[in-house]
Amino acid sequence: MRKAKDLAKSKSGMVFCSTSCSASFHNQLRRRSCRSKIEAEFFDRLQTTFPDIEMIPNDKVLLGGFEVDISIPEMSLAIEWNGIVHIQPIYGKEKFAKTLQRDNDKSGRAIEAGVMLVTIMDPTSTRDVVDEALITVSNIINDLRSEIGRPQTTAGEKMGPKPS
Repeated sequence: MRKAKDLAKSKSGMVFCSTSCSASFHNQLRRRSCRSKIEAEFFDRLQTTFPDIEMIPNDKVLLGGFEVDISIPEMSLAIEWNGIVHIQPIYGKEKFAKTLQRDNDKSGRAIEAGVMLVTIMDPTSTRDVVDEALITVSNIINDLRSEIGRPQTTAGEKMGPKPS
């Protein structure tokens, strides 16, 4: 049992009965997903382009437990930003095979759920990839908007600013 004097040693200012309880508590608070800077930039620019559309980052609801990088529920649209680990076995062949299997399972779930899954393959993580992806996804969103009778946004109208 830990004592109140241990409070001074705690970074969080909380006292736990054991290090195991402390780890469990802090792991629940920890963010489960990690977005790359380039993925975050894409999300920010897409939100700036379409401020009237609800976009959910790292959503696990749309595909019933499979996480998608960006979901737009009202359009049944999911966007995945797949970096180099989805393209090359940089962490080994076994991990790469698991990644590809998870990607295939996610695609299957999207088809079952009637969700359009757009996958952006990003081998280089450059702003050029973000620019191209933003144009592609903006066109898809505008096509879906016209199907549901919402006004379109043109690239020059609200296209998110390029960071310097």
